[in-house]
This record gives sequence, C-alpha cells and structure tokens, in this order.
Amino acid sequence: MKYNLVILILISFNLTQNYSQVKDSNNLVYCGIDIRSTYIQGGNSLVGPVIGYSIKSKVLSYGINYEYAFSQTGAGIFTAGIAGKYSANNENIFDNTAKLKTSVVSLGLQSNFNLNNLSAKTIVPFAGLMIGYNYSVTNYDFENNIEDPLFPDTEKHSLYIFGQAGVRFFLSRTLALTLKAGSGNIDKGLIELGFDFRL
Repeated sequence: MKYNLVILILISFNLTQNYSQVKDSNNLVYCGIDIRSTYIQGGNSLVGPVIGYSIKSKVLSYGINYEYAFSQTGAGIFTAGIAGKYSANNENIFDNTAKLKTSVVSLGLQSNFNLNNLSAKTIVPFAGLMIGYNYSVTNYDFENNIEDPLFPDTEKHSLYIFGQAGVRFFLSRTLALTLKAGSGNIDKGLIELGFDFRL
C-alpha cells in the first residue's frame, strides 16, 4: 500500500511538471504563431512623438502617442491607449491688416489592430480609430490693437473622431518608424510621421 501511494505521488508530480511545460509553451506559441518572433507582443507599450501635416489646411501638428498591447488574436494583436495633438496657424487677412490665429488641441482614446505576424516581421501594418475631445481657439489680431466687434475671439469644444491606418517599420526590437494617414470630422487628410519606442 505504501509503495502504491509513493508511485501515485510520483505520477501526480510528473503530470504537474508536464502541464506546466505545456502551459509555458502555449504562452509562446499561439495558433501556430511563434510570439517570440513578433515585434509587438502582449504586455508591450509603444510610446513616441508624432509630427503631422494636414493636406486640407496645410498646417503642421505635433503630438504624442501611447499604446498598450493586449494578447495575441490570430494573425494580429490589439493595442489601445491615448493620443494628443496640437497645432497652431497664423494667416494674414483683410489685405494684411489683420492676422487670424488658430490654436487646436485634441486628446482622445485610441484602439488599433496590428498585423504583427507577416513574413516580414519588422513591418507591422495597423488600422484603428481615435475618439476624444477637441478644443480650438480663434483670435483676430488687428493692426494697432484695434478690436472689431464683428470678429470676436471664439472658443469651440467638440467631439473628435479620427480613423487612421499606417505601418510601423521596426528599426530594432525597441524602436519603430511610424507612418500613418487618416481623416475625421475635424482633421481632414492628415499624414503623420513619428517614432515609437517599445517598452
């Protein structure tokens, strides 16, 4: 009886060890995908600066991007995070007797689906959506600091919706060059270039 009990304990211990090894293996291989070879993996964070150009308004914008990667889903991986943008523009109006100054700040939540398992692992296309808040200020600056009541300064608060698609080109395991384009209810035809650091 004692020998049978010892054998049973040894078998149970062996099965536990085998299950642990299989579980660890499954964490690295998902649906035949070797997750270790991908450049964006679950638990990674992507953060970096962005510079954009609006084709419609011909104005530069500056921003910051942050995304957190979730678990592998088939051939891709979902990321979610926040993004912020700032742009400013000065325009001469009324035969150069005044300047129209516009400043815009956008901040929102974003989610993207990244195809991180292509044959070229360093190239990761993605597409997603950003929803947030947009704040804009418009000032009319007349010569001799004369104020015109017909052109008051204005502030505007609005919902910001922006669809985007792009590609990350990983230069190393921790650095990617990001190119994306998109359009929305406020930003029309925006092209952005930036860097993402993988943490």
